[in-house]
Amino acid sequence: MAHYAFLNENNIVTEVIPGVDETELIEGISPEEWYGNFRGQKCIRTSYNNNIRERFASPGCFYDEAKDIFLSAEPIITDFQSPWMGWFKQNNPSIMIDAAPRSANRWLGTVLNKAFPSAFMRWGYQYPHNPKTFEVSKDNFDVIATIIRNPIDSIASSIVFNGLNTNDDILKRIDILIEFLNKTELNRESIDIFSFEDVTNNTESIIEYVGIKLNITPINVDIEALRSSLEIEFLEGDIYYVVPSNNASQIEEAKEILLDNVFTSKFQEANIVYNTLLGYTWKL
Repeated sequence: MAHYAFLNENNIVTEVIPGVDETELIEGISPEEWYGNFRGQKCIRTSYNNNIRERFASPGCFYDEAKDIFLSAEPIITDFQSPWMGWFKQNNPSIMIDAAPRSANRWLGTVLNKAFPSAFMRWGYQYPHNPKTFEVSKDNFDVIATIIRNPIDSIASSIVFNGLNTNDDILKRIDILIEFLNKTELNRESIDIFSFEDVTNNTESIIEYVGIKLNITPINVDIEALRSSLEIEFLEGDIYYVVPSNNASQIEEAKEILLDNVFTSKFQEANIVYNTLLGYTWKL
């Protein structure tokens, strides 16, 4: 006897059944294929003794196809900075921030975590600040927040933090930004778009807006005290600034590089989408 797990379209286990031994054929084909065809679902063998694919599958487990393993149905990621991988159901209320954990993104996450400590919060889907975030079902989160920034400032920040040294590297990063902006526009009705300036300068109003969406009264956050504590905590030795005010001179130096004509057409393309998105930013 062997056991077989049925998966839905998101590779989530829906049911596990006992079946014939894996070495047997059913009507000339493997048990996995036969059971899968019969049920109209993908079927993967699992081991009651945990001998294959990491663990014995159970309903709610996620099947990682690339690693050929089953991942636990329990929320094994507990810290806010970890990405949401989609293999377990979060509790409501819930917030996803599509962003890499630095600068204004980290500031927004820190503030919302303080204001709504009971909310389930995660960085973006698997690869933060990635268009794939917007391919996730929006029913999974009450708030999906993304931050847009003036393209030349955004790329200048990438130069400062990621050490982009060649024109090719910079052009690739601009292409990634354009793809992200286009996907943001495509999904603008399903996500909450915040400008970089609002996140850094209008934080209290954003807390109020998120509280309305979550139907939760936020805990009072002393913004200036939090800002000061984070400036002290992260000023030295970290790869990002929580509050984007300490690296202005470096950003300006990087922007000088981006004035080269080789980047002009790409920035024109990015600016068109960015300016369109400004019309869809959050409103109280």
